[in-house]
Amino acid sequence: MRLTLVFLGALLFALDPSLAPAKDRLRVSIASFDGTTELVLAVAQGAGLFEKSGLKVELVAISGAAVSTNALVNGEIDLDARSPVNAILGILKGLDFTCIAVAQNYLDYSIATRPGINRIADLKGKKVGIVRFGGKTDLLVRYLFRRLGLEPMRDFAMIQVGSSTARVSALQTGAIDATVLSPPQAYTALKAGLKTIDVPYAPFFQGVIITRKAFLKEERSAAAQFLRSYLEGIHFFFTQKEKTLAILSRFYRTTERGWLEHIYRSHQQHQIGPKPYPNWEAVQATLDMMAPDDPGVRKLNPRGLFDLSLLEELDRSGFIDRLYQGKR
Repeated sequence: MRLTLVFLGALLFALDPSLAPAKDRLRVSIASFDGTTELVLAVAQGAGLFEKSGLKVELVAISGAAVSTNALVNGEIDLDARSPVNAILGILKGLDFTCIAVAQNYLDYSIATRPGINRIADLKGKKVGIVRFGGKTDLLVRYLFRRLGLEPMRDFAMIQVGSSTARVSALQTGAIDATVLSPPQAYTALKAGLKTIDVPYAPFFQGVIITRKAFLKEERSAAAQFLRSYLEGIHFFFTQKEKTLAILSRFYRTTERGWLEHIYRSHQQHQIGPKPYPNWEAVQATLDMMAPDDPGVRKLNPRGLFDLSLLEELDRSGFIDRLYQGKR
């Protein structure tokens, strides 16, 4: 009888995954530990917000979007927080990726340069360093410099250099003349004696939380718990600054107050606000930027890249608004 019940239970779960017990352990990949896309995740984890909702969340650093894409496809990770570019290309190829929330809606990179370069126009005929061709910095440089009036590969050379540390070192030795750096990386470059050129506001779909449609269907309860904790992490970030800085100090293994203050003040969540919805202008701008190299993206509907149903359900229920209750 007991074996029969077990078999029937397994059969019911197979026929209707929603009847299965909710998954209580999630693996979430992040691009790096640099204080950008992964920051709210770090806060939520450090404040114990995932555990409070009954989830055990492991943050896994995976360098390289192609590697993280494969891990997501193979079920080695459940969610991925990084630039959406590779996921969009995956969707074009038929992968069942979708985005459930955004972490960055505009381009907040600075242009780091050697002393003596004071304006964008001074980079004509110079060398700009990127991580690798086809990667995020490649796309960012092309998008940003075109907006600023310079055509990549015609007005300046693009050189594959590698990580932000390698690019800062290349700037110091004169191997390159400029690169793009996130706010935390730019802070380090300034301390190293380099210069930065601030750039005007540019909508850009820069950071996102990605998962598979199958995961949302089969583990909707776990996904809802995750997103609820993520929203609580945003609230904690806004309302508990000192505790947030203490968490970030442990997470990034630094006690340098200036760096911690910088990544806190400069983080895009201040502009996005409590509700991590996409800026549709930014999504379209990113697709437009990808189109010359990947024409297939022209047929993508920006809204079709997202499944915002969980976020909208939590929003309509009043969950997000109740977190604040006049505190912001």
